[in-house]
Amino acid sequence: MNRWPFFLLFILTSSALLAVVPAFGSDYTLEIFGNANMDSIIDEKDIAYVEGIIKGTNAPTNLSDANYDGKIDTLDQEQIKRILENKDTQLTFIDNSDRIVTIKKPVNRVLIFFDAEADMMRMLNAADKVVAIGSGIAEEKILLPDISTRPTVGTWSNPDYEAILSQKPDIIMAGPGTMDGLEDNVGSFAKVVRLDHGSPDAIIDVLNKLGYILDKRNEAEEYINWYDGYMNLIQERTKGRSKEDRSKVYIEFFPYLTEYKTEGKGSVGQELCTKAGGINIAADMSKSQIVDPEWVIEQNPDVIIQSVGSKLPAGYDVDNLTAMNEVWNKTLNRPELQNVTAIKDKRVYLIASDIYHTNIQSLISIAYIAKWLHPALFEDLDPKAIHREYLTRFQRIDYDLDKHGAFVYPPLEVS
Repeated sequence: MNRWPFFLLFILTSSALLAVVPAFGSDYTLEIFGNANMDSIIDEKDIAYVEGIIKGTNAPTNLSDANYDGKIDTLDQEQIKRILENKDTQLTFIDNSDRIVTIKKPVNRVLIFFDAEADMMRMLNAADKVVAIGSGIAEEKILLPDISTRPTVGTWSNPDYEAILSQKPDIIMAGPGTMDGLEDNVGSFAKVVRLDHGSPDAIIDVLNKLGYILDKRNEAEEYINWYDGYMNLIQERTKGRSKEDRSKVYIEFFPYLTEYKTEGKGSVGQELCTKAGGINIAADMSKSQIVDPEWVIEQNPDVIIQSVGSKLPAGYDVDNLTAMNEVWNKTLNRPELQNVTAIKDKRVYLIASDIYHTNIQSLISIAYIAKWLHPALFEDLDPKAIHREYLTRFQRIDYDLDKHGAFVYPPLEVS
C-alpha cells in the first residue's frame, strides 16, 4: 500500500482475553462544546450541569456554552438535547490544532488527503460521505476499494484548490501542521478540520470527535472499546516492571534509505515502543535524527525495530517477504554492530509502515512489539488475529492475511 507521502510527513485471538473496561480514561475530556461537566462524553448529565449553572449551583466550564453564543442559558440545554438526538444543525469543538471550529450539520460531503483519514471514514461506515480525495489515496485499491475511486484534488503537498472548491465539501480534513495555506485558500467556502491522524495517542480523541461530527458515535465507540480492551490488557501486564526488566529498543526509520536514522521524543516509534512496555534508547533525542553507530553500540539495545515502507516493498500490496528478509539480513550483518545484544540474539524485527504509522492501525503494531519485547508475558497474544479482526470487522474487507501482505519480519511463528 503506497502510504509514502504521509510517512515523509510526519488485537489477541479471542474476546475472552479482553477485560470489560470503560471506553475512555478518567483523565480524558471530550473537547466539544456541550460537554458541560468536562468528562469524556456528552449525555444527560451535561443538561443537568447547565441547569446548575443557570441556578448558580454549578460553576461555568470552558465547554458549557453548548451553542457557543457567549452566554449560558436554556438554549445550551436545547443544543445538548439536539446533539444527543443527532438533530444538531451546528457543532463547535476544539480540533487538534487547538482551534475552536464551528461546523454546520449534517456533514455529508467530506474531502480527505491522507490514507489514515480514509481508513477512519471506512471504519466509521462513512465512506459514502467522502466526495474527493488526495491523489495518493487513488492508488490504494486493496484497503480502500470504494474511496479510492473518488475524484482527486491534487496531493497534500500540492493541492488543486480549484478542484477542491468544485466538490463543494462541507469539511476538509487535514492533520495539524500539514497543508499550510489551506484555510487561506478554501476556508471561506468549507471548514478545515485538523485532526491528528498520525499519532496513536490521539486515536481516541480523533475518533470520538468524528463520531459527533459525522453522527457515527456508535461506530466510534465500538472501535474505541475494542482498542481500549487490548491496550488496557497490554499495559496491565507490563506495568510495574522495573527498568531493568524492560527491553532497551533501538528504533530505525526506513534503514534501506538511510541507516541509523532513529525516532526520538514525540515520534510515532516512541509512542508505540512505550505503549508496548519498552524503553526507546533515543527517547531524549529529537523526533528524527541520524545517530552515530558508536552511540548505538554504547547503548547496547536488547531489541532493534525497523519500520519499512511500501517502496521496500512491504504492506498490503506485497505477497512475499523477500525484500524484508534482505533488509533483516543486512542489519544482522552490519560489522560494527556484531557485539550489540540485539544482533547477537537476533532480536531484530521489521514492521511495515502500513500498520506502523497510521493511528487507527497502531494497535496491530503495538501488539507485535509487545510480543517481541515480552514473549513470556504475551504467549496468548495473537497480533495477526487482531489484524484480521480489524480488517473484517472494522474495514469490512475480504483480505486473506495467510495469502497476502508483508507486515512483519521474521514471521511471528518463527521469530
